Amino acid sequence: MKFIKTFLNYLIDPRVKFKGFKNRPASPDLAKNELGNAQSLAWYQIINPPLVLGGIVLLGLILILLFGPQWATYDPYITARSVLPHFDMEKSEMIAPPFAPSDIYPLGSDNFGNDLLSLIFFGARVTLVAGAYITLTRVIIGLILGGLAGWFEGTWLDKVITGASVVISSIPLLLSSMIMIYALDIQKGLWVFVVALSTLGWTEISQLIRGEFIRIRKTLYVEAAEALGLTKIQIIIRHAIPNVFSYLISLSFLEMGAVLLLVAELGFLSVFIGGGSRFSSDPFAPGFIQMVEVPEWGAMVALGTPFFRSATYMVFAPALAFFVSIVGLNSFGEGLRRLFDRWPFSTAIFLRKRIILIIAIFVACTAFIFQRTSPLTSYQRVSSEFNPQRAAEHIQAITSFDTQTFATAAENPLVLYLKDNLSEFGMKRAWRSTLHSYYHYPITTAIVRPLAEPHLVVGDQKNYHHLEDFGFITLGCGGGGKVDAPLAFVGGTSLERNLALDDLNLQGQVILSPGADVPANFPDQVAALGALGVLLISDDAQPIVSQFEMTGDMTKYQCPNEIPVFRITPSAAESILAQTGHTLAELSSPAEESFIQPLDIDASMSLELSQPTAVEIPNAVGFLGGYDMDYANELVVVFTTFDGLGLTPAGQDGIPASDAVSMAVFLESARIWQENNLDPRRSIIFVMWGGEYLEHS
Repeated sequence: MKFIKTFLNYLIDPRVKFKGFKNRPASPDLAKNELGNAQSLAWYQIINPPLVLGGIVLLGLILILLFGPQWATYDPYITARSVLPHFDMEKSEMIAPPFAPSDIYPLGSDNFGNDLLSLIFFGARVTLVAGAYITLTRVIIGLILGGLAGWFEGTWLDKVITGASVVISSIPLLLSSMIMIYALDIQKGLWVFVVALSTLGWTEISQLIRGEFIRIRKTLYVEAAEALGLTKIQIIIRHAIPNVFSYLISLSFLEMGAVLLLVAELGFLSVFIGGGSRFSSDPFAPGFIQMVEVPEWGAMVALGTPFFRSATYMVFAPALAFFVSIVGLNSFGEGLRRLFDRWPFSTAIFLRKRIILIIAIFVACTAFIFQRTSPLTSYQRVSSEFNPQRAAEHIQAITSFDTQTFATAAENPLVLYLKDNLSEFGMKRAWRSTLHSYYHYPITTAIVRPLAEPHLVVGDQKNYHHLEDFGFITLGCGGGGKVDAPLAFVGGTSLERNLALDDLNLQGQVILSPGADVPANFPDQVAALGALGVLLISDDAQPIVSQFEMTGDMTKYQCPNEIPVFRITPSAAESILAQTGHTLAELSSPAEESFIQPLDIDASMSLELSQPTAVEIPNAVGFLGGYDMDYANELVVVFTTFDGLGLTPAGQDGIPASDAVSMAVFLESARIWQENNLDPRRSIIFVMWGGEYLEHS
């Protein structure tokens, strides 16, 4: 006890003799006097039960704010529900949450099987941070308005502020809070509660501060300050506010307790941060199930209220958290009031080095808590679980498969590998035929392959590169062939309206035209009029690819003859036109009628294609059903692509390395999803498309 007494003495006055410290007072008489005051203050702190009790609770709340998520057994931001109702074959009983308190669930679980203790640890940050925001806003508003009303007592400003305070106070706070929260849209989250509860809750603080300012306004030191020529603003800032500061500190803790009590009351009425969502568990029975997206104590109270009789612990756990916090804050505020009543508080204490250090630590801790109140921290933790080593193993396995020697997708080793992984990671079969469901979704199509590198040479023998400057098109009359003919530009806004080109002489020419301004059957039209080839200028946003696929193209049977059709980049088109003294902007300017502009240069096109070959594209599909009945029918598609058909830009067989990397990242993401028990509200389809370079795959 002597050690504690001496230690408290040192905390209050470091000049007091304490073992291990060399500070000594200069005067023995002064030291004796100060030691007596310090000892008296220290003992008063010990025999001030509200301050001690509140300090212990406050310290516990701070520890929960800082380390609560680390103590939790699961992360509610990541796992929406941990236990689904199911039948236990070994115990021959139905297992369905909520679960009573046990070793697994110290405080019990909610109706989705989520640990209540973990929810309290995570919810402390949201609830207490919201309470701190609301309290701080109330105190600031109350200080400003109450101070102005008290200092200018009897004026119109005092009457307006006092009248507004009386009107707001006359409306039940619980009812008015609910109305404003729903008016501002409860689904918008934390700021709605801060605005609503702050706007309606400042009146009591304002009235108390008004009384204090009226008292201070009549003191002698204020009259002395006025006599010295200080302005009213200077007097308020230098004298009035510092004299109510100690009052505000103790009042703030009491006010935060009142805020938490109001949040708990709103929770019993199913009004909580975020608002949650509701869906009917049985369309033929009344009632609904409430879902909570944000772990928060008020939301826990709302979620447990329907189970108050059957699972009292669902309400007891968050109610206990509210009770302990409110009692602790009220006790600490009352303890500070008693302390400041006996020893007047001076704002000069904030200039001491130790106090500045404590404030800096407090601000740093507050910033730490605020940064980790959102789900971002949980998502960052999940993303950090990505295992590059496992991804590299997937890449090695994927690139080792021979995908060219199997006729069907069901026999494809890559599809089997993807199927096994999707099954291991908890994905359901997404493709369903008449009797069975599968992980693979085959698409049969016909493709052609270039037997030689396609060539395009225009004018001064400038050679353009396949898949960099141009790509070929096989739909319609597009096909193989060798052409060496004059080049002409065809344009006009009438092309967009699919008007005939009969008035233009296209016989024996290669046609250059903006691809965005012509109809889809433009190559067929010009081929019918005797054109020998077509160069369509692509949009900037449209990548240059070659069209290998021919399935479903009925116009092939209507073509008198096939001609080479290339899609070229705008830069390649500008390069071609620069040889003729024209620009693309000039020739693409609006013109009502279709026109042809000879360019006085020749174009050489060469494309040699194989015969169409039937192939089965091996697509792999997995499915995760959404748990929220309101959103389960909405689909989120997560996909990647791979080739494996020998249709890559380089023409190689097998899986390209870039596609293998994409699939490896895809599979590793699916593993993380499964291992963290991520339960989506909307249904998610994981798709790996085969035939990446097929336009209609």
